Amino acid sequence: MRDLIVALWTWLGANVAAIVASVALFIAVWEAVASRHHNRLSVRPALVLFTETNDEEFSFSLSVANTGFGSARIRSFTMLFDGAALPDSRTDAMEKYIHRMFATASHLLHVGYLNKGHVMATNERFQIIRIQFRDVKKDQAANLLKEMKRLDCVVEYESSYGEKVTLNTRESRGG
Repeated sequence: MRDLIVALWTWLGANVAAIVASVALFIAVWEAVASRHHNRLSVRPALVLFTETNDEEFSFSLSVANTGFGSARIRSFTMLFDGAALPDSRTDAMEKYIHRMFATASHLLHVGYLNKGHVMATNERFQIIRIQFRDVKKDQAANLLKEMKRLDCVVEYESSYGEKVTLNTRESRGG
Protein backbone atom coordinates (compact mmCIF):
# COMPACT_ATOMS: atom_id res chain seq x y z
CA MET A 1 0.00 0.00 0.00
CA ARG A 2 2.85 2.33 0.90
CA ASP A 3 4.43 1.74 -2.52
CA LEU A 4 1.17 2.68 -4.22
CA ILE A 5 1.00 5.98 -2.33
CA VAL A 6 4.63 6.76 -3.11
CA ALA A 7 4.06 5.94 -6.79
CA LEU A 8 0.95 8.18 -6.85
CA TRP A 9 2.84 11.09 -5.25
CA THR A 10 5.74 10.59 -7.63
CA TRP A 11 3.41 10.60 -10.63
CA LEU A 12 1.60 13.71 -9.33
CA GLY A 13 4.91 15.50 -8.74
CA ALA A 14 6.10 14.70 -12.25
CA ASN A 15 2.81 15.74 -13.88
CA VAL A 16 1.70 18.68 -11.75
CA ALA A 17 2.33 21.18 -14.57
CA ALA A 18 0.19 19.16 -16.99
CA ILE A 19 -2.58 18.83 -14.40
CA VAL A 20 -2.59 22.56 -13.63
CA ALA A 21 -2.56 23.36 -17.37
CA SER A 22 -5.50 20.98 -17.97
CA VAL A 23 -7.52 22.55 -15.15
CA ALA A 24 -6.69 26.05 -16.45
CA LEU A 25 -7.77 25.03 -19.96
CA PHE A 26 -11.06 23.63 -18.63
CA ILE A 27 -11.73 26.85 -16.70
CA ALA A 28 -10.89 29.01 -19.75
CA VAL A 29 -13.23 27.01 -21.99
CA TRP A 30 -16.00 27.14 -19.37
CA GLU A 31 -15.55 30.90 -19.00
CA ALA A 32 -15.67 31.38 -22.78
CA VAL A 33 -18.90 29.41 -23.04
CA ALA A 34 -20.44 31.38 -20.16
CA SER A 35 -19.26 34.67 -21.67
CA ARG A 36 -20.70 33.81 -25.08
CA HIS A 37 -24.04 32.87 -23.48
CA HIS A 38 -24.04 36.16 -21.53
CA ASN A 39 -23.19 38.15 -24.68
CA ARG A 40 -26.10 36.55 -26.56
CA LEU A 41 -28.47 37.43 -23.73
CA SER A 42 -27.14 40.97 -23.48
CA VAL A 43 -28.08 41.74 -27.11
CA ARG A 44 -31.35 39.80 -27.38
CA PRO A 45 -34.22 41.91 -28.75
CA ALA A 46 -37.79 41.49 -27.51
CA LEU A 47 -40.59 42.90 -29.64
CA VAL A 48 -43.91 43.51 -27.91
CA LEU A 49 -47.28 44.80 -29.03
CA PHE A 50 -48.93 47.92 -27.69
CA THR A 51 -52.57 48.67 -28.42
CA GLU A 52 -54.07 51.90 -27.21
CA THR A 53 -57.72 52.88 -27.31
CA ASN A 54 -58.86 56.36 -26.39
CA ASP A 55 -62.60 56.49 -25.84
CA GLU A 56 -62.54 60.29 -25.51
CA GLU A 57 -60.90 60.88 -28.91
CA PHE A 58 -62.41 57.75 -30.50
CA SER A 59 -58.93 56.61 -31.53
CA PHE A 60 -57.06 53.31 -31.72
CA SER A 61 -53.38 52.62 -32.28
CA LEU A 62 -51.33 49.48 -32.78
CA SER A 63 -47.58 49.75 -32.17
CA VAL A 64 -44.62 47.40 -31.88
CA ALA A 65 -41.74 48.21 -29.54
CA ASN A 66 -38.36 46.65 -28.90
CA THR A 67 -38.09 46.27 -25.12
CA GLY A 68 -35.08 43.95 -25.28
CA PHE A 69 -31.39 44.71 -24.89
CA GLY A 70 -30.35 44.49 -28.54
CA SER A 71 -31.49 45.51 -31.98
CA ALA A 72 -34.04 43.46 -33.93
CA ARG A 73 -33.57 42.94 -37.68
CA ILE A 74 -36.99 42.57 -39.33
CA ARG A 75 -37.26 39.48 -41.53
CA SER A 76 -40.95 39.79 -42.44
CA PHE A 77 -44.08 41.71 -41.48
CA THR A 78 -47.67 40.55 -42.06
CA MET A 79 -50.99 42.08 -41.00
CA LEU A 80 -53.85 39.79 -39.98
CA PHE A 81 -57.58 40.42 -39.93
CA ASP A 82 -59.52 37.87 -37.86
CA GLY A 83 -56.43 35.66 -38.01
CA ALA A 84 -56.16 35.65 -41.80
CA ALA A 85 -53.19 37.34 -43.46
CA LEU A 86 -53.98 40.38 -45.58
CA PRO A 87 -52.88 39.72 -49.16
CA ASP A 88 -50.53 42.71 -49.03
CA SER A 89 -49.26 44.29 -45.80
CA ARG A 90 -47.50 47.28 -47.35
CA THR A 91 -48.57 50.74 -46.22
CA ASP A 92 -50.66 51.66 -49.26
CA ALA A 93 -52.46 48.29 -49.31
CA MET A 94 -53.21 48.46 -45.57
CA GLU A 95 -54.52 52.01 -45.95
CA LYS A 96 -56.90 50.95 -48.74
CA TYR A 97 -58.06 47.93 -46.72
CA ILE A 98 -58.74 49.95 -43.56
CA HIS A 99 -60.41 52.77 -45.52
CA ARG A 100 -62.74 50.12 -47.02
CA MET A 101 -63.40 48.65 -43.54
CA PHE A 102 -64.58 52.03 -42.31
CA ALA A 103 -65.98 53.57 -45.49
CA THR A 104 -69.13 54.67 -43.65
CA ALA A 105 -67.27 56.53 -40.89
CA SER A 106 -65.23 59.68 -41.25
CA HIS A 107 -61.72 59.01 -39.98
CA LEU A 108 -58.09 60.09 -39.95
CA LEU A 109 -55.65 57.26 -40.61
CA HIS A 110 -51.91 56.77 -40.24
CA VAL A 111 -50.35 53.47 -41.35
CA GLY A 112 -46.73 52.40 -41.02
CA TYR A 113 -44.92 49.38 -42.38
CA LEU A 114 -41.90 47.46 -41.08
CA ASN A 115 -39.73 46.76 -44.11
CA LYS A 116 -37.64 43.62 -44.37
CA GLY A 117 -34.15 44.50 -43.18
CA HIS A 118 -35.32 47.37 -40.96
CA VAL A 119 -33.37 47.32 -37.69
CA MET A 120 -35.36 48.30 -34.60
CA ALA A 121 -33.09 49.75 -31.96
CA THR A 122 -33.52 49.07 -28.27
CA ASN A 123 -36.45 51.11 -26.89
CA GLU A 124 -37.66 52.01 -30.40
CA ARG A 125 -41.42 52.12 -30.78
CA PHE A 126 -42.98 51.86 -34.23
CA GLN A 127 -46.60 52.84 -34.80
CA ILE A 128 -48.22 50.55 -37.34
CA ILE A 129 -51.76 51.94 -37.28
CA ARG A 130 -53.43 54.94 -35.74
CA ILE A 131 -57.00 55.76 -36.58
CA GLN A 132 -59.21 58.47 -35.18
CA PHE A 133 -62.90 58.57 -35.98
CA ARG A 134 -64.58 61.92 -36.53
CA ASP A 135 -68.21 62.97 -36.44
CA VAL A 136 -69.44 59.73 -34.89
CA LYS A 137 -71.59 59.03 -31.87
CA LYS A 138 -70.06 57.36 -28.85
CA ASP A 139 -71.82 54.00 -29.34
CA GLN A 140 -70.90 53.93 -33.04
CA ALA A 141 -67.27 54.78 -32.15
CA ALA A 142 -67.17 51.95 -29.60
CA ASN A 143 -68.24 49.48 -32.31
CA LEU A 144 -65.69 50.89 -34.75
CA LEU A 145 -62.91 50.63 -32.17
CA LYS A 146 -63.93 47.04 -31.47
CA GLU A 147 -63.49 46.30 -35.19
CA MET A 148 -59.91 47.60 -35.01
CA LYS A 149 -59.11 45.02 -32.34
CA ARG A 150 -59.64 42.36 -35.02
CA LEU A 151 -56.34 43.48 -36.58
CA ASP A 152 -53.13 41.75 -35.56
CA CYS A 153 -49.64 41.45 -36.93
CA VAL A 154 -46.89 38.86 -37.26
CA VAL A 155 -43.33 40.13 -37.15
CA GLU A 156 -40.47 37.73 -37.79
CA TYR A 157 -37.16 39.14 -36.62
CA GLU A 158 -33.68 38.10 -35.57
CA SER A 159 -31.01 39.17 -33.11
CA SER A 160 -27.45 40.23 -33.92
CA TYR A 161 -26.48 36.58 -33.43
CA GLY A 162 -29.05 35.40 -35.98
CA GLU A 163 -31.49 33.93 -33.42
CA LYS A 164 -34.89 33.93 -35.12
CA VAL A 165 -37.99 34.98 -33.17
CA THR A 166 -41.63 35.59 -34.14
CA LEU A 167 -44.04 38.04 -32.55
CA ASN A 168 -47.61 37.00 -33.31
CA THR A 169 -49.90 39.49 -31.60
CA ARG A 170 -52.92 37.24 -32.07
CA GLU A 171 -51.23 34.42 -30.14
CA SER A 172 -49.90 36.77 -27.46
CA ARG A 173 -53.45 38.01 -26.82
CA GLY A 174 -54.76 34.46 -26.68
CA GLY A 175 -56.74 34.78 -29.93
